[in-house]
Amino acid sequence: MRLTSSPVPRSLSALFLLATGWFGGSAAHAQPSAAPSGKSSARGAKDHYLRGIAFAEQRSWEAALAEFNASLALHPTSAASMNAAYCLRQLGRSAEALELYRAVLRDFDAVLVDDERASVRDSIAELELAVGHLALTCNVPDALVVIDGEARGKTPVGELLLNPGLHVVRVLKQDYEPAQLSLTIAATQTAQWSAQLLKLGERPPPPPIEPAAKPAPRRFVLELQAGPALYHSLGGGADESCHTDVIVGGAAQPSCPGRQLLSLGFLVNARFGYRIRPRIALEVTFGYARLWHDLTRRMRVFDATGQAYNSVPSLADDPNSWALDQTRVSMPFAGIGASREFFERTPLLLRLTTGIGRANVRTALNGSFRAEGNDQAQPFAISVIEDSSTAWIPFLAPEVRFGYRPIPGWVVDLGLAAWLLWAPSYPRTSSMLAGTPPEERWVLRANGDGGDPIKLGIENALGATLLVVPSLGVHHEF
Repeated sequence: MRLTSSPVPRSLSALFLLATGWFGGSAAHAQPSAAPSGKSSARGAKDHYLRGIAFAEQRSWEAALAEFNASLALHPTSAASMNAAYCLRQLGRSAEALELYRAVLRDFDAVLVDDERASVRDSIAELELAVGHLALTCNVPDALVVIDGEARGKTPVGELLLNPGLHVVRVLKQDYEPAQLSLTIAATQTAQWSAQLLKLGERPPPPPIEPAAKPAPRRFVLELQAGPALYHSLGGGADESCHTDVIVGGAAQPSCPGRQLLSLGFLVNARFGYRIRPRIALEVTFGYARLWHDLTRRMRVFDATGQAYNSVPSLADDPNSWALDQTRVSMPFAGIGASREFFERTPLLLRLTTGIGRANVRTALNGSFRAEGNDQAQPFAISVIEDSSTAWIPFLAPEVRFGYRPIPGWVVDLGLAAWLLWAPSYPRTSSMLAGTPPEERWVLRANGDGGDPIKLGIENALGATLLVVPSLGVHHEF
């Protein structure tokens, strides 16, 4: 009995055919031309076969395979072929085992009994799931294919069986440069390789090395900013009165008690820039500013008869609640500027912007007053919203910003800008009383007690201003 391909081994004594009729499964056409012929050839083949059986019983698969191959070289038989395939399988050489089993069906199918034929087919089915395939083509015929140092035929070879794992495949032919491929193949996987052999001395020159293409520079910048605007008057408008004390009862009193250095507002803007150099940009700016300026004032006013009235605190529990002078500014603006950026990952940006805004300015005054020299007199209130005005205001805004670039093309930053506004001073007006000069600001008492109208006097609005603007921004480069 021959070796079987069952994955569950049985006792070796039952797996080998020892009968004298073992040569009945020979294939005369498969005998190699160099092998001896006649009875001496058959006798030598049988001796190798029996030694192969003995080695197989000892599980010496390498020695057994060598004996079976020697037997096949002298006298090919189905028994020696099947036993050699069995040894190859035990040694883990599945691809060679599969080829040998296929050869058994091709060369000895006529002499196999049904059980042998079924066993061989089962072994083939199992091995086909355990090997990979290499589909190899070559532009040159009759080139030698060598896999892992073993010759596997000449081109065209069609599909080659390979055990799973790493393999080195070479294609060789005289007068041609060899081609080589290293590949790792898995079971049932089919790899493809089209080997191209070039004649010696005909290798084309390598293509010229092209310099790496530089990314296109980002020329345009779009930026958005927003932040509080801290307003500080540089002495114009109502703040001009703070430089002169008020004489009350013959004593000088500060005109602006509890004056705040900064008032609050907000500013938002958008910028569009074009980089004339990698880090230098020219920019156009559009934005909007809203400012609130409240000034607490101690005032001395007069009626038509010349009677003086002094402001008094509006709230008994707050001695600084004098007359409240209010200024409100709404200003859309536009400007041009330039910026210079330093560093890449954490950019530092210096910028200078100049432009002009169209400001709508409104003023108002609210306060309580008492006749001078009569502390027992009942205070009266004045509350007036004065005439609004529109003015063009030029500005200059130096700025510094420090940011972080989280991804290419985007920057998030914090900045601090000082906006210098040259606002023109203009007379404040009140058109409450017909027939009086508006700039003298004649107003009526708010409680309507029938007293004489009050003259607030000639004063200006606005004047030069400083805005300190801390802001958060984001800009995109494209």
